[in-house]
Amino acid sequence: MIEFPTSKKVVNAVASSRQNSVVSVPCPQLLRPNPYPRSLPITSTSSLSLPQEAARWVTGLVIAASIISHPAPALADQAEQTFVNNCGGCHAGGGNIVRREATLKLEDLTKYGVDSVDELYNVIYSGRGSMPGYGEGCTPKGACTFGRRLSETDVRELAEYVLKQAKAGWE
Repeated sequence: MIEFPTSKKVVNAVASSRQNSVVSVPCPQLLRPNPYPRSLPITSTSSLSLPQEAARWVTGLVIAASIISHPAPALADQAEQTFVNNCGGCHAGGGNIVRREATLKLEDLTKYGVDSVDELYNVIYSGRGSMPGYGEGCTPKGACTFGRRLSETDVRELAEYVLKQAKAGWE
């Protein structure tokens, strides 16, 4: 028997080698109320407590449900997702929050000589002006993003996506 210093209630713990032993723990009124039932069967051989095991189980269900309900995007959507994740902060909807006159609209791309996939690739990979480069081999470091770098394939797909969107008017 164990006595709580803040309460005269006694914890009665019965533990045996049987798998379905019951531990009866009265909730002391001076302590935070126990949100769990007062008597719980011990059925697990895990070292985790029951709330921890329940949390792991629920987390697993949530992850499984999200994977099932959100299948992997098609290749065409990957370029769009890459754009949203890496470029959307400054270039949402084809705009430019840093240099408003240098948008990703076809007129501006043509005006600045980046109206082909190859030219867009070079700008995305190595950067230009205040825009950092996103390519894996971008140098010098000061001209490159501090974030995740993109593979050559990702940069090429991103350049194709930007040009396609520019020609469509960024709908």
